Amino acid sequence: MTPSPEPHAALSSTQVSASAPPAAQNPLSEGQYLTELSREIRLGLQEILKLAALSLDTDLGPNQRDYLQQIQAGAQSLLDRAEILVDMTHLQTGAIGLVQIPFNPAVLFTDLTNAIADSVQAQGRRVHLDLANDLPNHNQGDPGRIRQILTILANALLIHLPDVNPCIQMRRLESDDPKLDWVRFSLLDLGQRPDELRRFFAPSAETPETKLSYLDCLQVETCRRLIESMGGRIWIDDQSPTALHIDLPLVRLPTDKTAETAAPWATRWNGKRALIVDDHRETQRTLSYWLKDWGFAVEQASSGIQALELARSQRFDLYLFDSVLPGLDGFTLAQQLKVEGLAEQRALVMLASLGQRGDAERCRSLGIDAFLTKPIPPFELRALLSRVLAPERPAKGPLITRHLLAEHRPHLRILFIEPDPIHQKLAAALFQQAGHDTAIVSDPYTGIACLKTADYDLVFIDLVGLQDPLTGMLAQMTGEPAQTVRQPPIIGMVAPDEQGSEIPELAARISKPLTPLVLEELIRRLIQYPAPG
Repeated sequence: MTPSPEPHAALSSTQVSASAPPAAQNPLSEGQYLTELSREIRLGLQEILKLAALSLDTDLGPNQRDYLQQIQAGAQSLLDRAEILVDMTHLQTGAIGLVQIPFNPAVLFTDLTNAIADSVQAQGRRVHLDLANDLPNHNQGDPGRIRQILTILANALLIHLPDVNPCIQMRRLESDDPKLDWVRFSLLDLGQRPDELRRFFAPSAETPETKLSYLDCLQVETCRRLIESMGGRIWIDDQSPTALHIDLPLVRLPTDKTAETAAPWATRWNGKRALIVDDHRETQRTLSYWLKDWGFAVEQASSGIQALELARSQRFDLYLFDSVLPGLDGFTLAQQLKVEGLAEQRALVMLASLGQRGDAERCRSLGIDAFLTKPIPPFELRALLSRVLAPERPAKGPLITRHLLAEHRPHLRILFIEPDPIHQKLAAALFQQAGHDTAIVSDPYTGIACLKTADYDLVFIDLVGLQDPLTGMLAQMTGEPAQTVRQPPIIGMVAPDEQGSEIPELAARISKPLTPLVLEELIRRLIQYPAPG
């Protein structure tokens, strides 16, 4: 059934809008001015962020890297504030734009909750993360907007409740609509003060100790209205302890079973048992989440001694452990598992927090199957497991490293059509790091000429100013009927504040700049190739 909050617990529009500024007498003209002004501010900040990203990808000294990271953080903070200004004026004029692109909510929410938890823990507070194992992973929506909304609300709330140690929870809700997945983002354990919590959304002069700043009020009000524009709701649970819930509907996409089973990281390990050994709870939780999602039954240990005790009492198919552990380090743990015969026909994978010279050679000598340094993204971990757990893998195969995984990762031919030289450089660096062959051109007609002379696996094209359907352009350039020309998947790109042309040939539509996570997600959905041996 489609979720619905209790009537008495709902956060009414009247309560929230009490903190909003009075409407402008001429919202359209003022909105147009503010939109154009904030657009210019955003463009400048985006250029700073792009240049900082390019610079951080070069060889830098510690001080230089620190300065650039501070510049990046400051520019991002200003950009976030400009985004709120744009959203507020768009909501006033009814021109709010929500993109609809395929994305993996499980990945988004995992990254988001980790980022919020890091922020809370940096304040010296404890935080508990509770991610359900059945979060949807094949949906369509506006992931950037969702991340923006949830981050702003969580930070505004937690910064002004300094005495709570919250629980951040994500759940899938039951829904009677076969086209929608409903998810709930919750901040739990917020104390025994529902009235005080409501004042975050409607502060008054009588409660100056909890009163948000004027900017905070604008942010909270804008987030509420954005949630409603997505068809969702934000509400307060009066049950003790108080909680804040945000329910969002996500369009459910059909799963292409053929593509899923063809992807090298789409293997499942139903019935396999894994032991995760790490003294960091966040790492335990993250690894456990992904392994359970891929079919593993998972046990966790916080020390090498605890892991050894579990291994003596239970059979595991996979051991994932850090190199540095309390009491018994990862190398000693692996050696003891071998001595006691507990590693026969099992996979041993070391995920080190900090790799040191000689670690790989020690892994080889101890018979460890794989050695990678953290962080390891889900697609890379899944590709690694598909190799170490392959039935045909030899008993004494080569040590699997990030370099070996990169060598066996499919190398795609990508055509990138983009007029902005900075976006071109960012994309070139990204594709080079991923090992793909790339042709980068500045206009669509040059891109069509490239398609005429070579085969490509993916095409990225800037949609702003694109007038003609790409199919017609392709047929015009090749002199062949459009339906007879081989067309790779086409991904349209727009800046966050632009709409761009609507063309029917698009396989996906994304916001610039392209990121590694988005690239891997597109490859996972759009490209088919055999699993590695």
